[in-house]
Amino acid sequence: TEKGKLTRIFDYHKRRHDLKVNTFTRQEWELCKKYFNNSCAYCGISGKLHQDHFIPLKLGGEYKSSNIVPACPFCNFSKNKKHPKDFATKAAYLNIIKYFDKLKTPHALEE
Repeated sequence: TEKGKLTRIFDYHKRRHDLKVNTFTRQEWELCKKYFNNSCAYCGISGKLHQDHFIPLKLGGEYKSSNIVPACPFCNFSKNKKHPKDFATKAAYLNIIKYFDKLKTPHALEE
């Protein structure tokens, strides 16, 4: 319904406004996409990519490099508020964790 659509839009913008930490930069996004070969971190399809919160905002995830991965629109919308262990394949999940571990080492992704 139209009312439901407006409610979802309002909730989306409210979550964005309520975020306390928003340190994710354009450069970090470019490095993130490069690590995943400009493909979805979940299914590997290339094309239009969204910034997906690996741990959803509703589950306490933050908007920072250690919680953002590229996702195709299908995976992003399908995952929605699910925990990544309930959505991602084991291989995709482990690759994303490997990426987050590399973020802990300065300049590890800039090679």
